[in-house]
Amino acid sequence: MHRLLERQLKKIAYKDGEISPEQAKKFIRLVDQAYMDADGDRKLLEHALDVSSKEMQNLYKELEISAKKEIKANEEKYERLVENLKNYYFFYTYDTNRVFTYLSDSISNILGYNKEEFLIHDIKYFSDDLINKKAIIYSKKSLIGEKQPPFRVSVYHKDGTLRYLELTEFPHFDKDGQVKEVEGIARDVTREVKYANELQKVLDLQKNIVFLSSGKEIAFVNKTFLDFLGYRSLEEFLKHHSCICEKFVRNDHYFHLGKVPVGMSWIEYIQTIESGYKRIVSIVDKNRLPHAFTVSVSAFSKDEYIVSLTDISSTVINQINLENKVLHDKLTQAYSREYFDLNYKAMIEKSKISGEKLGFMMLDIDHFKKVNDTYGHNVGDDVLKRLVSIIKSSIRFDDILIRWGGEEFIVLALLKSTDNLHVIAENIRKNVKKAYFNSVEHITISIGVTFYHENEEIKETIKRADDALYKAKESGRNRIVKSWS
Repeated sequence: MHRLLERQLKKIAYKDGEISPEQAKKFIRLVDQAYMDADGDRKLLEHALDVSSKEMQNLYKELEISAKKEIKANEEKYERLVENLKNYYFFYTYDTNRVFTYLSDSISNILGYNKEEFLIHDIKYFSDDLINKKAIIYSKKSLIGEKQPPFRVSVYHKDGTLRYLELTEFPHFDKDGQVKEVEGIARDVTREVKYANELQKVLDLQKNIVFLSSGKEIAFVNKTFLDFLGYRSLEEFLKHHSCICEKFVRNDHYFHLGKVPVGMSWIEYIQTIESGYKRIVSIVDKNRLPHAFTVSVSAFSKDEYIVSLTDISSTVINQINLENKVLHDKLTQAYSREYFDLNYKAMIEKSKISGEKLGFMMLDIDHFKKVNDTYGHNVGDDVLKRLVSIIKSSIRFDDILIRWGGEEFIVLALLKSTDNLHVIAENIRKNVKKAYFNSVEHITISIGVTFYHENEEIKETIKRADDALYKAKESGRNRIVKSWS
């Protein structure tokens, strides 16, 4: 108020002393106007604040309703999740004395006991399996605040059967950083353990060294593996080595880690090598005697492989016979399908290095069933052997002939142009047509040809060649159909 009057006095040029009547009138008008203006501003401000308050109240209500809906939806999702997990998981908590303080009701779905029964006699329900002794070690580490990987325990179900649980534990701390309790989730893995045990029994019967590996770490081994190296368990082996590849003898006559390019695992690289002596490794056994092994690799999952090591130490002849048996078709002596599986990646890599195209020719004998039905399977076998002989004489030295199955064959060829593939295929077709076969005299073949496309799955290439072969058959046989895309 004081400042308002002071401003108005300045407007009428008031100085110390008396105020004139004119100045007094002017002063009163100015003060009245100022109060009216201030009152108007106040009303506008009050109105704005009132509107803003109502809008904020509505916004708060909308947010509250939205939050309640979201909370309810999340609660319903959580309830459904918990309900669905009852047959597979239960939750627990134990204190620093390793005494259970909480068990979820879902324990009854997995072990048959209600939580009160289990809490009273929990110790007697655990079996004397060695894994339970290991579990105690993990539990002690949880109680000192160390986060542990999932581990397993063996527990008796109420019906007397043995069950296996995988436990994942989380230590909880008080404000002073001391563990006050441990929370855990138990998952029933009985079926997984059963299957693993059955697989272990099968693999333990194998004379070969067999193991499951990513190329860097080993996840599974058979008894032959442990007996050969002199370890009682995989865990004991892993205390000294992370991979059996560390045991490969460094000798130029054998495959070893020194031959593996930087950035590749040894399993990835060895699969690019053609089967033969370049795929042999040497390992020293527990008695310090060296052995030679051929290496076979099969994909198990995205990043894991089943590796089998076959001991060929006794004689080189045994190695050659083994290789012929596995990699060559017994009847025709063409390469086998397993040879293809082991070597197609190396062929693809070779084509990249040379800049050539990898051609596929899939061929099939026309009306071969009629040959078997008319002349018998012995004559049919003779036809297949004679056919392989003709094809081998019709292709180049580096081309590869594979018996794909029955009367169906694949020829792989590295070529500079697409035209060359058709030339080779036509040469095969003509030579087969004019050749003489005992008993049946003459046969014809149909051929589908294509090329491998960079970065495609090999099964896509094979399907494209197979589709082209089918079209050759469908359009009259004794012909070649190309499929470049």
